[in-house]
Amino acid sequence: MKYFLLLTLFLVISFNNVRANECDTLSEKEGKLRLELRNYIEHREIPKFPRDELIFQESLKEGRDGLIECIIVRFTVDASLSPVNFKILNSSYNRQFSRSSVQALKKYRFKGNAKNKSFVEVFEFKIEQMDGKP
Repeated sequence: MKYFLLLTLFLVISFNNVRANECDTLSEKEGKLRLELRNYIEHREIPKFPRDELIFQESLKEGRDGLIECIIVRFTVDASLSPVNFKILNSSYNRQFSRSSVQALKKYRFKGNAKNKSFVEVFEFKIEQMDGKP
């Protein structure tokens, strides 16, 4: 039981230490797919910041002063130029951020030469987006 508690504590501490650099976790291939995406977008949608009392309180308690969450999503643009096959590469402890990111991606519009290509998009949710209490 002691070992389980120590392992759990270690994982929590490790998770919190990595949290600040979550957006830096892209592989070289994913980084290229993210950069390539810029050439194919006609319309980009900004995800809605989840309004949740828990997120607000945790951000205040932890003294977060910048990046709160980073969601990385891989997807494909189908023949009708719609994004499909979403895969969350970097998730959040709070699924609201992932859902908001995918909902925004579904509203993206692409140029004709994006058909059947895969891309990576990174959504950063920052404390500045929280305009006071939810």
